[in-house]
Parts: sequence; C-alpha cells; structure tokens
Amino acid sequence: MWLIAVVVSILSLFLFLKFRDRAYKQENDKLVLPSKQVAIEWAIVAVKRLTTIDVSDWDTYAAFWHDRETINRLHHLGMLDEVRTLVHRWGLLESWRVRFVKNDTTILVGIAPNGEITHLQVEGQLRTDDVHKFESSNLLAVLNIDNPHGFWSEARLIGEGQVEGISDREEERTFWYLIQSPKVRLRVSVTIYQGIVWQVHMEPEIFAPTLSQVVQREFLDKVLNLSGVLGSFIAAVIGLLIITIEGGKLNWNFGGVLAAIILFAVVLVTNDGFEFSMINSYDVRVNQRAIRMLTLVMSLFQAIATMCVVLISTSVGLFLTEQIGISAFEHPVNQIIVGVTAGIACLGGMTWLNAMLQSTGKVRIAPELSDYTMFVSGYNWKGALSMSLQSSIGEEAIYRLMGIPVIVWLTHQPWLAVLVTSLLWAIIHTGTGTHPRIIRWSEIVALGFVMGELYLQYGFIAALVAHFIHNFILMFAPIALTKSKINRKALPINNAVTKG
Repeated sequence: MWLIAVVVSILSLFLFLKFRDRAYKQENDKLVLPSKQVAIEWAIVAVKRLTTIDVSDWDTYAAFWHDRETINRLHHLGMLDEVRTLVHRWGLLESWRVRFVKNDTTILVGIAPNGEITHLQVEGQLRTDDVHKFESSNLLAVLNIDNPHGFWSEARLIGEGQVEGISDREEERTFWYLIQSPKVRLRVSVTIYQGIVWQVHMEPEIFAPTLSQVVQREFLDKVLNLSGVLGSFIAAVIGLLIITIEGGKLNWNFGGVLAAIILFAVVLVTNDGFEFSMINSYDVRVNQRAIRMLTLVMSLFQAIATMCVVLISTSVGLFLTEQIGISAFEHPVNQIIVGVTAGIACLGGMTWLNAMLQSTGKVRIAPELSDYTMFVSGYNWKGALSMSLQSSIGEEAIYRLMGIPVIVWLTHQPWLAVLVTSLLWAIIHTGTGTHPRIIRWSEIVALGFVMGELYLQYGFIAALVAHFIHNFILMFAPIALTKSKINRKALPINNAVTKG
C-alpha cells in the first residue's frame, strides 16, 4: 500500500507541476509588480508631488490589489487575452494600495506596476504652506511622472468643473479624463482642493454586446451560492432535531479538537487581517488601536461561529454514524495514507483535465497571477495553511461527516447522500474562473463524489486529509516554487521612478 501511494503521489505531483494553470505573462521587467517596499517608496514620492506632504514618517500599510470584477468579466467575454497588457498597465490586473495615517489624516494611494498613480483619496485635514496651482495643462504632467509611455500620457481631458450636489466646497474643482481603447476604457476624475490633488478615481468600462449576460450570470452565481449555504443550514437544523429526538448529545472530544484547529487557523492570520482592514476600511474618525481591536473581535467572532458549526456538525455526524453503521475513524494511519494519496491524485488529475479541456478551445480558464506576483504581494505559508485548514475542516464536517449520515438516515440511500452533498458543496463555490461556469461546478461535484466515497469506504479522516492536501498544495505551490527560483537566480527588479 505504501509503495502504491508513493508512486501515485509522485505521478500526480508531476502532472500538477507540468499542467497547472498558466500564469499571466510579463511583457517586460517594467511591468513586473514591484516589491512592497518599492511600492511604498513610489507612493511617498507620488504623495509629495500631488499634495506637497512628506508622508515618509507616517504609519504605513500596503496590500496587493486588483480589479477582480473587471478581470473576471473580461475573461468570460473572451476579451482578456486581447486586452491583458492594457489592463496590466492600468493597474487593474495587479497593483498596490498604500495607506498613510497620521493623527486625523489618512491618504490612500494606488500604484501601478510602472509606478503611475491609479488611485488617490485624502481624508482629514492637510496642513501645508506649499500650495500648488494645478490646472488642466500641468496636472497631467504631474500625474504622468514624466513617463512618455505611461497611460496618463494617453489621457484626454473631456471636462472640468464642480460636482453639483456632492461638494459644497467652493475651492474644489474636478477634471474629467478619458483613456480610450477599442475594447475597454477608463473614465478618470481628478479633484483639486486647496491647491493640491485631493482625489484620483478610475472607473473601467467594457464595450461588449454580451456584457449584460455576463452580469446576469454573476448574479446567478451569488444566488446559487446563497442556496448552497441555505441548504447546508437546513441540513444542520435537521441534524440537530434528529439527535435531540433520538437522545444524542454534543461531542466535545473530536468536535473540540477540530474547533481548536479552526481557532488556531483564524488567529494565525489575524495580523494580516488588521493590515487589510487598514487598507480597505479605515476611517479617520476611528483610531488604529480601535481598528486592531475590531479586527481581533471580528476574527474571534468568525472563529467562534465556525467552531460552533463544526461542533454541531461533528456531533450530529458521529451520532448518526453509530446509528447507520458507518465507521468514521477506524485504521487512522491507513486513512491518512489514502487521504494524502487521493488529495494529490485529485489535484494532478484535475489539473491535467483542465489543460486538455483548454487545448480544445471550448473551455477558457482564467490565468493565475504569476508565482512571482503571488510571492511579492505578501501571500505566504500562513495564509495557505489557514485557508486550507478552515475550508477542509468546515466543509468536510458539514457535507461529509454530517450531510451524508443525515441523508442516509432519512433515505437509506448512500449514493443519493453522496450526490446531494456533492451538489450542495459545489454551488457554494464560485465558477467565475472558468468559462463556461458549468465546467468548474462539474469538477467540484466530481471532487465531492471522491470525498464522499472516501468517507464511506475508508472514513472521515481520509476525506478530511484529502481535502486539506489538495487545497494546501494548490495554494502553497506559488510560494514554494518562487522561493526555489530566488535561490537559483535573481528575479526581475523594477526600476522605480523616484523623481520628486
């Protein structure tokens, strides 16, 4: 058994590494995402140019950013490969968001791979005596950072004035620009107040006759996702009713262990959650200590909610397995071996299948961010481990350990239990990365069948380990592979534009 497991795992890993989803190609070194530190340095220079404020000693937070909605829509429209270089230059595909905070003032900056500004938002009171007089003629030169090949050099002024009904500040003036291409364009507004640039906002627009259909499918995605969650909730209620009527009780042993692992996984990334909150939802009326406390409370609330679901699901599942004669924990070592092998085999097999489907031209799978981008953006082993633990424990406890026994107890049909739980599990996942979406859902249903059969034939540990191994390798591979490249050779380094 050991030999078979090793051979299957090695072959499957080979398939995964050889055929895993292609990444976005980098056209040249100037379009490679800069490091976090370089992005912060660029942002400091940009803020100085646009607001005259030196933020080098302010509290600083930075996070990777991309316009997921626009990129996914372009993918489903079949336009992404055609305009990929363009949206990369515009910072829609990958960029940085940097927030500076000091006292009652905050400045949020968006930085494209070539150092150009994609976003600016000033909140609070700026105190400066160095006042610029920005007009439409010199404003573009400042935003363009003297880059003749930057996207700001393509901006065309289409209007200027004051936005009625939004601002009553007499000194405020807004300039509207258009950055045009045949398939997609950017509408840009730049607001000047008190002699400095106060806001830069970009709104992408896609030209496609079938765009409304894509938007409708996005809505369907959300409805199906909600339906899956609702179905899972109903299953949990039914399970609780069953153990209550049948005289069962909460299982604090195994359920407590799984709940403790969930708590560990959530706490592991709490600090990352704080920085994310500072970037995306900071309010000048709330101090940083309060934001950190709120992030911790929300993380603990999430952990407690998930722990309760896992505890209930585990208790229901273990009670019913005894009633219907399923052996969930026999031969744990064998279950671990089977789980590891099955998880890697599923990963390799699905990766190869996706590659074959794409080769037919009838299926499009959105390219992943490059390994280098994943590494530079700060995604690390802690995030991969946390997400893998939470998804595998939570989903397997609900859909396999609880879901299958509940349906078997009600219908006496194991095959129906595996089918229903696989369908419910599939529709809580989004299909936005694959076109048509039904391909992605079909893959997840197939994986659900594998996990369900592992549970029935070997036990719960086998299904849990297979799910965890599949997710962890999938998410950790970009980090491990990039570190390997760094050890062998130097990766591209972007030349920062530091002109003040």
